Amino acid sequence: MDKICPCGDKLYKDCCEPFHQDKKTPTTPEELMRSRYSAFALKNIEYIDRTMKGPAREGFNAEGLKANLDMVTYEKLEVLDSELKEDTGTVEFKVFYSVNGENHYFQELSTFIREDGRWYYYDGKVKD
Repeated sequence: MDKICPCGDKLYKDCCEPFHQDKKTPTTPEELMRSRYSAFALKNIEYIDRTMKGPAREGFNAEGLKANLDMVTYEKLEVLDSELKEDTGTVEFKVFYSVNGENHYFQELSTFIREDGRWYYYDGKVKD
C-alpha cells in the first residue's frame, strides 16, 4: 500500500520521494520547503543537509538534529504564502508536531536561494 507524503495529499512516491532519492530537483522554493518538511518527518538528515546554504548551513549539527528528530512526531504542514523572485524566494508555513504526546506548532518565514539551477534553504525566522 502506498503511503501519503508527509507534506500533504499526494502519494509519497509521486511527491517528495523523487527529491529525497535525488531523481528530481525541486523547481520552486515551495517544492523544496515541502520536501524538507517531509525529510524532517521521515528523519532523512542527509537530504536536509544537502539542501541548505549560508546561515542555515553554519548552524547545522547532524547529531543534534538526529537526537531532536527521535523525540518529535511531525503531524501536519500548512503553507500560508509562497513568493518567487528570480533566484530568491520565501515560503511562510506552519508546522504542527508533537513531543511525548504533547501538541505544538511553529510558524516560520523561510528564505531560499537558487544557485546553479538548484534551490537551497538559506535562512528562516520563526514568527510569533
